[in-house]
Amino acid sequence: WYKRSAHRWKIFIYILLAALGVGCAALTWTRCYAWKDGLTIYADALKKYPDNERAKTCYDHLLYYKNSVSAYSEEIQKDPKNAELYYNRAVFHSMPDAGFYQKALEDYGRAIALDPSVAEFYLNRGSIYQEQNLNEAALADYQKVAELKPELTQAHFNRALLFEKMGQKEKALESYRIFLETISRFPEKNNEPGVQKAAARARQKISL
Repeated sequence: WYKRSAHRWKIFIYILLAALGVGCAALTWTRCYAWKDGLTIYADALKKYPDNERAKTCYDHLLYYKNSVSAYSEEIQKDPKNAELYYNRAVFHSMPDAGFYQKALEDYGRAIALDPSVAEFYLNRGSIYQEQNLNEAALADYQKVAELKPELTQAHFNRALLFEKMGQKEKALESYRIFLETISRFPEKNNEPGVQKAAARARQKISL
């Protein structure tokens, strides 16, 4: 009786372990599916916390991103030589809530290959390079902006910040001076509050 009972217990334990294994596998699969990307993360969060405002906002942003990227991808299939379509898709790829920076860099690269005369393509790509600490690539793009569209002051200011971060104080100060000079040369294009705030920072840095 003891051996028979022990055998039955072993069978029971094996069945229990097998059931637990299947349950854990199903739970793992469900969790991996639910967390496979940002959109499903926030969708999963909203199921549990439907009143969470941050989850709602992020979900809406990512849904907007997904729909916009899909729309531009369809347009690109119809018109693959249109540089502006790649540029617009890159803008959505680089949205903070999306953060697909490598995809954005690829699209900016395609846009530049199709039309290397647009300064904004280089400016946006340079900003991503700067965020990714690809300093030399960022500086090269900002230089190209200065050549193509000198009135685009953001490139001069970004370059100053980058030199400052790299510990190259003299180059940073020179870029701040060029930034302020450019504002003076093109005042009608640089009267936004953000530009004026950056100008105040530049003057402060130069006066130190």
